[in-house]
Amino acid sequence: MPVGGPGEVITLCTRQESIEEPAWSPDGTRIVFTSRERTRRYSDGDDDRARPPRHIDGLLSCLDGEGWIADRPRSVFVVPADGSGEPRIVAGGPFEHASPVWSPDGRTLAVVAARGKDRDLELVNDVYLVRPDDTGGSEPRRLTNHDLSHAYPSFSPDGTRIATLAVDERIVVVQPPGCARRRHR
Repeated sequence: MPVGGPGEVITLCTRQESIEEPAWSPDGTRIVFTSRERTRRYSDGDDDRARPPRHIDGLLSCLDGEGWIADRPRSVFVVPADGSGEPRIVAGGPFEHASPVWSPDGRTLAVVAARGKDRDLELVNDVYLVRPDDTGGSEPRRLTNHDLSHAYPSFSPDGTRIATLAVDERIVVVQPPGCARRRHR
């Protein structure tokens, strides 16, 4: 919607799931956003009881305020800012993606995701690079080494570095000295 004066609202895309984390490309021609992508289980209509059963193979299958997510992973989409095209998935699959940001030259996106085979057990998000113009569906390139959980990536002004909020999610239990376990007989 134009903010400087009168004009018409342009609908860029409509989705059955909410659109989150929108961000303009540096040149203003595209918008990146995240949204849940429904699997083919949802092609049978809106009656959940008529759909086939869910196949759940991980611990993180349902979230408060989101409902079942096992068959609705959060993907990254890019859409033309003028409404001339449909949104395209640039990072998807069975993974939960978040925090997409553009590089200063607009040729790369940084996103965070847990894409490892034990992603529901490790609770570690890595930073990945994605090409927003790649139509070949290549895999995102992991930048971090899977030891800390990263969030909110931000490119440096020259695009050569990425800063993130990193947290060590590992739980370490340390037993204080003199507290040896006692065996009961």
